[in-house]
Amino acid sequence: MTMLYTGGDCSVSNQCQDPDKFQCTDFNGGPPDNSQVGVESWIMVTDDGFETTYFDGPVKVYERFLVENGMERFPADQVIRIWSDSSKSEAALLQEVFYHSSCSQNLDLLNRFGAIAIVGWFNEEQGNITGFANTSVSVTASIPISADLLGDTGGSATVDTLTIITTATPVDGSEALPPTFFNLTDSVAGVVLQPDQEFKAEIAVPLDLGIPYNYNFLITLTATTDAGRVCTGTGLLDFQAGGLPPGLEFGNDACASIGYGDDGGGGGGGGGGKGKGKGKGL
Repeated sequence: MTMLYTGGDCSVSNQCQDPDKFQCTDFNGGPPDNSQVGVESWIMVTDDGFETTYFDGPVKVYERFLVENGMERFPADQVIRIWSDSSKSEAALLQEVFYHSSCSQNLDLLNRFGAIAIVGWFNEEQGNITGFANTSVSVTASIPISADLLGDTGGSATVDTLTIITTATPVDGSEALPPTFFNLTDSVAGVVLQPDQEFKAEIAVPLDLGIPYNYNFLITLTATTDAGRVCTGTGLLDFQAGGLPPGLEFGNDACASIGYGDDGGGGGGGGGGKGKGKGKGL
């Protein structure tokens, strides 16, 4: 299973299991919340007898980590413990979660157990299932090269650099994720553009389909004309993606609405998004 360290105390839990199958306890103020992106904790996932360890290591808030059992099925119950550091001392313990990890209880993708959300897994029937998606976003730049830039004889322009900065802000107004920087210069430098020719490039953007985000892109391109003039163009692109279908919420209401049977099942993600940004030469 792939888990996401979302941060947060036990009150943020959203899951579909019977009350006697899930327990969550906070200690020493609980884990950092989701506004503290990048803060590191120590997480350990074991069976309920503390005999087999499936993960043991440092994880930052909003970082994913893999819980594995050698491609064997997990036991009926798991324990997740979170400490503020690697000492695993009582003073450093922040949260302890017990939950049922077999199919006798509904275990749905994007369920949240305290500070941990399940965002992906592998099973025999469907293979890898995930609540994330890497989506290729096309960026189109229209380069209006005017006569005063090219000179009386006309000409073209050669691309020098292309960079893109992306940010993702939850639609609920909480703190944005750290910006991601893409430098596409190596793949586009030297491309020759004629006047008003459209220029396209693609980047693979990781989208969190479990939570609706507003995604924003700042695109910057530089090119040099035959006359030696350096042009700089910028463009903005934004769209919204992710979240559950309309009318559903995380937690027991969502589970009841979807109507899973006794064998459990996988929950659903949300939609994607596409867009185009246009940069104009200055």
